[in-house]
Amino acid sequence: MHRMKHHGHPSKKELIAVSPDRSMRWNEAYQAWRKLYKDPGRTEYVFEIIDALRGNADLRGLNRFRSSERGKKLLADRPQILPTLTDLSTLETLPIESLGFTYAKFMREGEITASGLVQASEKTPLYEGCPEDLLYFVTRRRDTHDLWHVVTGYGRDLRGEAALLAFDFAQNWHWGIGFIALMAYLNAKGAADRRLLWNAFLAGRKTEWLTSAPWETMLVLPLAEVRALLNVSVAPKYDPLWSLTPSDAK
Repeated sequence: MHRMKHHGHPSKKELIAVSPDRSMRWNEAYQAWRKLYKDPGRTEYVFEIIDALRGNADLRGLNRFRSSERGKKLLADRPQILPTLTDLSTLETLPIESLGFTYAKFMREGEITASGLVQASEKTPLYEGCPEDLLYFVTRRRDTHDLWHVVTGYGRDLRGEAALLAFDFAQNWHWGIGFIALMAYLNAKGAADRRLLWNAFLAGRKTEWLTSAPWETMLVLPLAEVRALLNVSVAPKYDPLWSLTPSDAK
């Protein structure tokens, strides 16, 4: 496949290819959130919200990616992280203190796979026909989502997912992500939940940009060392929340 190597700001052609209508579709996002609130397991609603409120966030992120040394290298080499992350058996051969082993354990215990996010995202054709650099950028960010869980310490329960989205918003300023985190904050069960979300946001501001992290080389490192390299503040202990019983999502 021919590789398109771009540098600097997105071109007008890229802007058109990515989103002919880049308006923020707030009502559409809200309706998708209501569905998500009633059925939090339906990850495809998350991608509907991201689509409705992406604006130019991904293009801004790509420009930042291109401007960073790590991002430039990733775009030049195009390593594909998904096959590595789906091969849990190989990751389980790494030392037990490594990021890779801990990730495999996280995925096994949750009975989830990296390809599950791919399948959920494909229900919303977010980036059909977009430039290759942008496609690589957004798919890498999607495919490494559960690595973010592992390095930050936020679980895959509802509180943990909401906290990680608050962390993600602080890292990427994507209003689709921010909208879900904000709605979680407004619908929090109490002060402890709101504090968890706020602290996750602050942690995201202090942490190195995880989107450009060289995960391929970090999988073999001790998790503690990866956290130190990325300046990650480990999530505080919290009570996991696995289900909601809302009478009605307002």
